[in-house]
Amino acid sequence: MTHAVVIVIAVALVSYSAISKNSNITLGLDQSSAAGASYLQGGQVGNVELGGSATIVKPVEIPTSAPAPHTASTYTVAGDDDLASIARKNHVTAEDIRWSNPSLLTETTLVQTGEKLLLPPIAGVVITVKHGDTLDSLAQTWHVSPQDIVDFNYIRDPSTDIISGMSLVIPNAQGPNLPSVDDLPPPTTFSASGFVKIGGPIGSELVNHFPLGECTYYAASRVYIPWMGNAWQWFGNAQAAGWSTGQLPRVGALMVTWESEVYGHVAYVEQVYSNGSFLVSEMNYYAWDVVDERLIQPGGVPLIGFIYPTSPAQ
Repeated sequence: MTHAVVIVIAVALVSYSAISKNSNITLGLDQSSAAGASYLQGGQVGNVELGGSATIVKPVEIPTSAPAPHTASTYTVAGDDDLASIARKNHVTAEDIRWSNPSLLTETTLVQTGEKLLLPPIAGVVITVKHGDTLDSLAQTWHVSPQDIVDFNYIRDPSTDIISGMSLVIPNAQGPNLPSVDDLPPPTTFSASGFVKIGGPIGSELVNHFPLGECTYYAASRVYIPWMGNAWQWFGNAQAAGWSTGQLPRVGALMVTWESEVYGHVAYVEQVYSNGSFLVSEMNYYAWDVVDERLIQPGGVPLIGFIYPTSPAQ
């Protein structure tokens, strides 16, 4: 009779899943059996607590939280973010984020406001499958087992389900060592010949017609500017004055951007690196009358262009 009792309980539990868990269910147990009489008086049966007359008081535990995501998310860098704080907020490591965003963070740990970063849902890496990638090659590259990739991404058939261009999350991946900011290559040395730094004292006064504390004031303290106007107007004013302009950073150039949607922004290029990033000095980017230096990645700003002060009209 014991087997019959277990079967009846199992059937009752299956039925429980189809009704409200606030309902009481009476199990049809044979009271002539000692086991049945015991169950009808109440007690614990596995994960089920039975009350009198074999009613279910506490059912098998039912999950109350949403399952963990298995796909990447996109994070937009805020003004006060750095790589470490983003990693902490999202419960991954800085290396996980850098491996998942190779075009932005392979050679730097600096993030820029407004950048969009791919983040893995757990410790690991987000990758885009390239032509020729296989389950085994990905597992070898990221030092995990092929089965980990299959299981986490719900892959049924690796021979057909891994397609070029698709995104995969590889849990617990270990990628290559990445350089820190201190490991960046030395600045590319551009010849200073052809650049004329003409900002400076004329007599005892610096010729600067721009408002103190503004980005234009600082730039005009580094390079004498013969025109007036807001920062965004400088690019066209330079061309009209016969100055050289272009879209590539050079040491000694002036960067003109739309970082202020109303006034634009201008900064002085201090260094250019072989990976395409460049260092600028500027005023009134973080605060009025404050001078800072900023490392900028290719495509990292809404660029208007660069002004190369070679033969400025005076």
